[in-house]
Amino acid sequence: MAFTQEPIPEDFKKIFDFSIFHNELGRPFELPNWEGQRWTIDKDRDAFLIPTGGGAGAHLGCPRSDWFGFWWKGDVVHFHADQVYSEDGCVFTWANGFLELPVNLEARRTEIFTLIQEALRCRYSTIGSQGAYTVHVKLN
Repeated sequence: MAFTQEPIPEDFKKIFDFSIFHNELGRPFELPNWEGQRWTIDKDRDAFLIPTGGGAGAHLGCPRSDWFGFWWKGDVVHFHADQVYSEDGCVFTWANGFLELPVNLEARRTEIFTLIQEALRCRYSTIGSQGAYTVHVKLN
């Protein structure tokens, strides 16, 4: 199965401890309390991606940094990168990407980065008024 974008089920919100993820300040993440909070999930691969923070830098004329929590088979990975838009607004790129991996997953870095790329492409390829974006993700 591939990643899909869907609302986080209410029953899952009640039982899952989202504070295992952290935000851009390194603080435990708190899932916002609004209806329709979405995740990007691949149930067959036991993986999901949620945004945990962002916006840093945008008001200073720097690239906007976005932060994500990625759950994979019981392990937590954090990813952050800078947003870079193309002139025509159709290419969505995260540059200077950084993965925070637990030690037990270091040998699987490439596999996990590929999963995160897939999830980000699913999440962001169809947003915005211009229609579909082409999504690129680059690690440092």
